[in-house]
Amino acid sequence: ETFRIVEGSCVLEIDGVQRLAIAGESFRVKPNQWHWFGVPVPSETGCTILEVSTAHEDADVERRRPSELFKYSSSDVIARVRNTE
Repeated sequence: ETFRIVEGSCVLEIDGVQRLAIAGESFRVKPNQWHWFGVPVPSETGCTILEVSTAHEDADVERRRPSELFKYSSSDVIARVRNTE
């Protein structure tokens, strides 16, 4: 799958590594690579993501946790990402 951040920003986690993803960036996720997106609350713009893949199968989706409200502020997320770079 390839994801493009069209508008806004979000947190992208791939295989346990988090980073801040901003408008204009693209990311490729390999088959069987666990990934997750979150939008810090409050968010002025939210995040619009375009997903491109060859096919989508509901059986291919693994929910490790239910969708939930992201509990970190934007500044907390930026600080956490900078500490891992």
